[in-house]
Amino acid sequence: MLDSQALGVGTFPVAVTFTFYLPGATGGSVGAVLATQTKTFDVPYRPAGNATACGANTASIFPYTTNDGSQWLDPATGSCYYGVVYPATFNFSPSVALPSTVVNGISYNATSGPASSMNVLFSTETPGGAVATGSDTDPGNLFVQAGTGSNALGGSGGQITCSTVSGGFSEYNTAVGATGCGTDTQQGAGAPFEPIGFVPAVIINGR
Repeated sequence: MLDSQALGVGTFPVAVTFTFYLPGATGGSVGAVLATQTKTFDVPYRPAGNATACGANTASIFPYTTNDGSQWLDPATGSCYYGVVYPATFNFSPSVALPSTVVNGISYNATSGPASSMNVLFSTETPGGAVATGSDTDPGNLFVQAGTGSNALGGSGGQITCSTVSGGFSEYNTAVGATGCGTDTQQGAGAPFEPIGFVPAVIINGR
């Protein structure tokens, strides 16, 4: 699932690549490519903000935060949002036989234009959360590929700026922490990282 936060009317095209990798031989590494596909999607712009209904200091859907007036109001839910959710569907044909453990990757050029305001939607990985079938073998963490300078995504609007991400693929903790790079504190053995971990909102259909 993609989260478009670009303002405008209609849609804008974005080429997105979805890749299956083998897990790396050591922690914090990604192995060989199993299958990859690039597809161009017409992603919708988000509606204009509603400064009245979503004004500064009004209640936010995010815990411990308030709205800032730039969000749009969804009449169907009565809530304010920064972006709009867009399902990006890849169909591998012929089908691909995958091993029991894989790493999935999502990439697109976010260096300029409306795609610089697009994100990959996250889901919580709390018990009963995003992982409904199988299991997450590396809870609270994502792999990211380094870009230029301190920006791991390579674009001026990127949000991952962990100094530990210096080149190639590195592991990034998605739990909230004072450094912006998360914390390794867990609720218990095998539990998600505190205070919450996130995983990309991806559904893989198999047969």
